[in-house]
Amino acid sequence: MNKITLLLFLLISSFISFGQEYIDMTKELENIDGHLTIDGNALRYRHNTREQIIITGKDLVLNDRSSFTFNNVILQLTGKIIVKGKVKPVLIDSFIFCADSGAMKSDRVIETDSLEDIRIADASYIQQLKGNPEISIYSPSGARIFKGTKNEAKDYSIPISRYDVKVVGVGFRDNVLFTN
Repeated sequence: MNKITLLLFLLISSFISFGQEYIDMTKELENIDGHLTIDGNALRYRHNTREQIIITGKDLVLNDRSSFTFNNVILQLTGKIIVKGKVKPVLIDSFIFCADSGAMKSDRVIETDSLEDIRIADASYIQQLKGNPEISIYSPSGARIFKGTKNEAKDYSIPISRYDVKVVGVGFRDNVLFTN
């Protein structure tokens, strides 16, 4: 009985440690007047997690003379970024995914029609690897979520986020963004 309980506990804990921490901030993002700061480190502390913080919302509406600072978060918008006047955006180790970025152009603002899971083989970092090396992918908490060759990764999907990647013969890289 103890072996079964331990095995079940390990199986469940591996699934729990894989998930990102999603926080819905639709109301805070739909009408920014003034300054909005979202600090992923503070949110991780408040929610008692080591996972990647992913902020969800519909639209990001920035009124005249407003600003925002996003630190160490990923913002996933189902809608678009609407800029109404002069704004001062600051993205520190953060990314915004949206359907349309409007006037806000940046390498950290990524326009995409889908926020669904990404196949590991479709991630640009994995596509750049030569040959068929063995790959291990780790969540921010350190849990391994995939181990296999590049060819085996074709049928395996994970949520859009940042992961640590170890490639046999190439090395280790942390905070690799996996996106379409």
